[in-house]
Amino acid sequence: MGAMIEHFRQAIRYGSALERIWVKLVAAGADVTAPTGTPTIQYYDPDGTAIGTAVNLTQSGSTAWYYHDLNAATTATWALGLGYRAKITFVSATLTQVQHIYLDVVMWPINEPLITGAEIDTLHPSWADERHEDVTSWVAAIYQAHRELLRDLRQIKDSRGNPIYVNRVLDRGQLYEIERAYVEDIIAHRYVGETPDEMKRYAAARARLFNDVNNLIVDYDDDLTEDDGEEVSLAITFEH
Repeated sequence: MGAMIEHFRQAIRYGSALERIWVKLVAAGADVTAPTGTPTIQYYDPDGTAIGTAVNLTQSGSTAWYYHDLNAATTATWALGLGYRAKITFVSATLTQVQHIYLDVVMWPINEPLITGAEIDTLHPSWADERHEDVTSWVAAIYQAHRELLRDLRQIKDSRGNPIYVNRVLDRGQLYEIERAYVEDIIAHRYVGETPDEMKRYAAARARLFNDVNNLIVDYDDDLTEDDGEEVSLAITFEH
């Protein structure tokens, strides 16, 4: 139910009775693994109105990661939309810390990466030998790619001006290809010694595949079929 990805904007599945929200506690530039008392989380709708009251977070092991299992089945309260907010309150070193994260309520959340490190090793067997000895996996690159892909997807609007991420069931296969290109671009630029020409090639592939999203069907009833009255999306073009 979602990966523990730092600085990632999580989404809640519309109508779901169980969605796990992850929060990492940080204060003074360090992880907080032993706060004083129990941290709490308070949700707000996009208009800033509080949803219920503050509830306790649960610690994951002895880490700085905490979670709350949210019941969003009341769709009148948790309606489709962007810009929900959660206020996290905890005490560290006698000081009360307040953090805010933003959440979205969407038809099909994409909270977890679509590609694995093993797949990258299969596609690029030489890369594992080229990365720095302190880098033992591709997790950081995959998480960064997933953050960037979801950031870009949130900005695309269909021809009616509605963000596609909220209402649409997107093709996982297509998104996999795009996320793979994002990962390859990040690795080529930051982790291995690719030539400038190769780095340009990976960057161009990433931009080309993402721009293909602009050609998706605006599937208003989410039956994954182009029906009468549906059309092709006119979306923003992103350059990377």
